[in-house]
Amino acid sequence: MASTMEILKQTSKTILFEEFNRDDNVPDLFTILQNNDPTTEMFQLELKKLEVHTFKEFLEKFAPKVYEICQQDENGNIQFMYTTDINVARKTNYRETSITDNVYYKMLSDFYYTKGSSGSSNLEFDDKKILEMLTPKREVEEARNIRKSLKYNLEKYYELKEKGENPSEYAQRFIEDRKRITEQYKNSQMGLLPVAIEDINIKIKLLDEYKSESDNDDVVNRPISGYLAFDNSGELIVQEVKEIAQENDDDTKMLMPRQNLPATITDVLEKDYEKNEFQPNEFVKALITNVYSPMDNSAALTTTASKEELLSNKEKYEKIYVRAKKSFIDEMTQVLEKLLGVKIFFDHATADGGDTGYLKSGLIVSNCPTSRLVSDVKEKFSRFIEDRGINQVEEKIWFAILPAVVDGAGISDNSSSDIDPFADINIDAQEKKQSLDYLDFNTAKMMLKLLDENRIMTIFNFKAGKDNGFGSITASYIRNKREVLSEVNYGHAVYSYPNFTVTRERKVSVAEEVQDEKLMLTVPDVYIDAAYPAAGLLVGSQQTDYLEKHGFKVDKENVCVRVDLENEEIKKNLITKFNRELVMRWNKDIIEEIGKDNFGFVFNSDKIYINNEPIKNTYVYLARTLKKNTEGQYTPIYQILMKDFVLQYLRGKWGGSKVKLANLKQFAKDEVVSWKRASTNEKIVNRILQNGEEVIKENDDEENSNIANLKIKFNKNEIAVEINID
Repeated sequence: MASTMEILKQTSKTILFEEFNRDDNVPDLFTILQNNDPTTEMFQLELKKLEVHTFKEFLEKFAPKVYEICQQDENGNIQFMYTTDINVARKTNYRETSITDNVYYKMLSDFYYTKGSSGSSNLEFDDKKILEMLTPKREVEEARNIRKSLKYNLEKYYELKEKGENPSEYAQRFIEDRKRITEQYKNSQMGLLPVAIEDINIKIKLLDEYKSESDNDDVVNRPISGYLAFDNSGELIVQEVKEIAQENDDDTKMLMPRQNLPATITDVLEKDYEKNEFQPNEFVKALITNVYSPMDNSAALTTTASKEELLSNKEKYEKIYVRAKKSFIDEMTQVLEKLLGVKIFFDHATADGGDTGYLKSGLIVSNCPTSRLVSDVKEKFSRFIEDRGINQVEEKIWFAILPAVVDGAGISDNSSSDIDPFADINIDAQEKKQSLDYLDFNTAKMMLKLLDENRIMTIFNFKAGKDNGFGSITASYIRNKREVLSEVNYGHAVYSYPNFTVTRERKVSVAEEVQDEKLMLTVPDVYIDAAYPAAGLLVGSQQTDYLEKHGFKVDKENVCVRVDLENEEIKKNLITKFNRELVMRWNKDIIEEIGKDNFGFVFNSDKIYINNEPIKNTYVYLARTLKKNTEGQYTPIYQILMKDFVLQYLRGKWGGSKVKLANLKQFAKDEVVSWKRASTNEKIVNRILQNGEEVIKENDDEENSNIANLKIKFNKNEIAVEINID
């Protein structure tokens, strides 16, 4: 008798219905369906282009490119703008950058991980250190390290060269430093501004220090005897000439190249910029030399009119920096929420998590507006879903993710009885953006129906926002959603809630010493759609290596469809990586409203203990579909998966959509008996039947019926399985 895993191979393949990248060179399901028959080998080859196994691979295939546009208006004001639309970018001079290299993405990622391990609620969590990532500090530190390295490597190069030794190692390091600088401004010119601001701050400080040496205002006009240089930590200092004059002739000769290092570095960086920049810009070139080699060593730093000029430049740079950051945050937050959602799916769906956690069965990414699949290519899409939901065995899609559905109740709330049908139509950019980026409820219902008919378990949520997080859920909210979803009475539809909060709206000042509103950045609320971690935990629970990693004993020959996320032992080990968002527990009304019929796939962040062990993170409270059973309760997900498993197992073992009656009897005699025998081993988490459960064939009129009825009898209830008889 073949093992269940040998026949099915997997029970975790997932498809994600979301658009990430509209570039013509990036594949998408709509285009593939448009040009191929979904049941052919060619389609299967094309579909592989949409499949990813790690978050890193997902980013490589689907992360949108960000185009940075730097423009100067007629008044000389410099503006930075950002877009993911190449058609918009092509109308200007632009730079292509990686969205995940941006400090804002890194900050949000740090928020997710740091909060998850903090044990603090959202209000208790100290976010100051992470918010500092948006200030110039990080870029300043990086630039200091680079310019320190430039100075050191060139210094060592001259030193070894004069000694007659091979200086190649330091020459190569110097070249690598130059490459790092070139890459920085080629990717984002705006990244140079923070260090330019910091250098101005240091110059002003130096001027103030020399001025304070005397109360005599005449000192202001006294030139400082020396040149601007770097100390060993990369800070700017005034190197006085007399220190060199005290050396003997031999030492002076040896130090002279080092004395000229700033001039040498300036010259090299200017040449690098002019060679590598398609359209050299004097403003940007000045920034680069100011950052990495601010002043020729032969020039005296004087106080005459310098401070006024420095302050003016500082103010200009800071305003440009704040506008650029604000532009990026405004334009990219929604994109980053979607990318983080996928990151969180892989983090919860793979044994190792992180960017390289490997999902063997893979994630198919549609990368197109879902509405186009059920309208423009509806017939082909339906055939594709039927083929992958029912016809295929090894390549069956078991799960789907449908995030960010526009709330049905929210749409009706905006209606008015006084609408003028002849009013002028004025679709602004925001309305266009929303229509493209979010899935409307009516389309979602069509999708859920189609996916249910073809046995694909679909996890969805209403678009995450202020009104559906842990702190906003009320008993009336749950009643409203139950009513809204009453017509989505499907065994393969899973509504997940509440949604998760990454950041609360915060303000951070670019200039520490100034609390000027013009220099403040607003970090908006950033949310994660609950469908991502819900689907991640469901998909993870279908893999034996994942379960082993979380401390369970498994039978590697068995599928994992009978794993119940509501079971206390499983709940305790398969928690989310999100912090407990609330200090206070949910009130009694909320718990009672959910418990009336066990509505939804519910996450809970209340502090609880299981077997005297505290649950430190948010955990799964309920894992139900939207199909009610005979007791009026919503059906546990594992029961529907068990039904699908039996149907797919029979199809996989005997082939075709129909089973001979003799095969069905053999199944009951061999497989079911074997599963019942193994059900007593309670140490194995993925046994197909638990102790006391069974699969039985009802007494049908075998000669006159084309349908055989099986029943999977669980310990608390049962579920019927209809089998087509050949």
